[in-house]
Amino acid sequence: MNWLIGFRALQGIGASSMNAVSLALVTAIFPAEKRGAAMGVWGASSGLAAAAGPVLGGFLIQNFDWRWIFFVNLPFCLVGLVMVTLFVPENRDHNTSKAVDVAGVLTLSGTIFCLVLAIMQGNDWGWSSPTIIGLLVATVVLLALFVLVELRQRYPIVDFSLFKRRSFSATNVVMFLFGFAMQGGSLILVLYFVNLLGYDELGAAYALIPFPLASFVVSAIAGRIRTNPQILGLIGTFLLTVSLVTFALLTPDASYLDIVWRGILFGAGMGLVFQAFPAIVLSEVPRTKLGVGSGIFNTFRQIGFSLGVAVLISLFTGQIQANMQQASTNAVSIVQADTKLPQPMRDGIVQGLKSAKTNSSNYREGASGGNSSNQFDLTKLADQLPPQVPEQQRNAIRTELKDINSQIQHEFKAQMTHAFTATWWAAAVASLLSFLGAFLARAPKRSEINTEQAKELAMSAH
Repeated sequence: MNWLIGFRALQGIGASSMNAVSLALVTAIFPAEKRGAAMGVWGASSGLAAAAGPVLGGFLIQNFDWRWIFFVNLPFCLVGLVMVTLFVPENRDHNTSKAVDVAGVLTLSGTIFCLVLAIMQGNDWGWSSPTIIGLLVATVVLLALFVLVELRQRYPIVDFSLFKRRSFSATNVVMFLFGFAMQGGSLILVLYFVNLLGYDELGAAYALIPFPLASFVVSAIAGRIRTNPQILGLIGTFLLTVSLVTFALLTPDASYLDIVWRGILFGAGMGLVFQAFPAIVLSEVPRTKLGVGSGIFNTFRQIGFSLGVAVLISLFTGQIQANMQQASTNAVSIVQADTKLPQPMRDGIVQGLKSAKTNSSNYREGASGGNSSNQFDLTKLADQLPPQVPEQQRNAIRTELKDINSQIQHEFKAQMTHAFTATWWAAAVASLLSFLGAFLARAPKRSEINTEQAKELAMSAH
């Protein structure tokens, strides 16, 4: 396991480098009039990968060994290496240093690690525990050290001078909030299919296909629309906010179709955002700093992804624990209020419900109503009645047990739905803030871009 974790970290380093470089290359290689279409393809490819990845991964795990989720990537990597070597032109700034800002990397990584770990483990370890408090203190200290280090570095990984440009600053904040809402909301949606609707992992992956496909299609189309990218960004963040609000309004009896149209709105918003804001964020960045600007942009987005997952999963975990306790209490009241079942049988059911409070998997099983929900299949208790009980009375008890069983399952499902509702509302708030911030993320006019490029040429001439 330690080897797996270590090499996954190494894989993350490569992936993050590729993200930053790819966006900078698209911006540097394509002229302004073709950059929108190029960004559309760049964003659409992300949507297509998001659609294919979970389905392919679920298929491989279910039909082959788990190691194949890593083996299957090797051909794609080899093809990518060949295509980059043959078709991607070299683009570099010979005036910048090749030295790596090790101190900046370590302090920023430590900051994110401590913060995410504290949020993820806060419910289990206790928010007032010395470990969590220590992690939060370490987060503040490391963040302060990171800022001090970057201000003193000649070639920092985060060039704070870029944040003097309003559009650059606003776009990074918008992408942080968008990443928070999108990634956290996506993971909660997977849990909704698995824990509440009773899907298996592969079934959930298939059910989610329409959402990233919508992102792929919309991003590809948006790339060919010659309009202000700020407008596309505003529409995208608005659609994401609306979709999360409508997710929060789902009822316990929601069908797959109820979820699909919300998910398509979600995916369409993603597609527009992925197409719009990468074009905006680098529009005011000098060509000599495209790599740094792209790296900052992707860092803000990835931090949003990480914190979105950490915060929303932590919120959901705390909410589900409280709601399932309440569901168990309500279920006990339902049984105790019944007057048709024999008292010993009622006492046995109550005891079983109380013991289930310590097992959250029983809650999920009872709420999903899947094949594993025998924990709440009370009708089988009728078969345990003494032989001398008349058949008519046995059938009456079985009917009553079926009714109580239905009430209990509905109670657990309702409480679990409320846990998802609270989490989606939190994601919707982050998305709404990204929508409001998008009003500040203004793409410069062509004349402003030309002026900036003229300044760069003048500086390079000296």
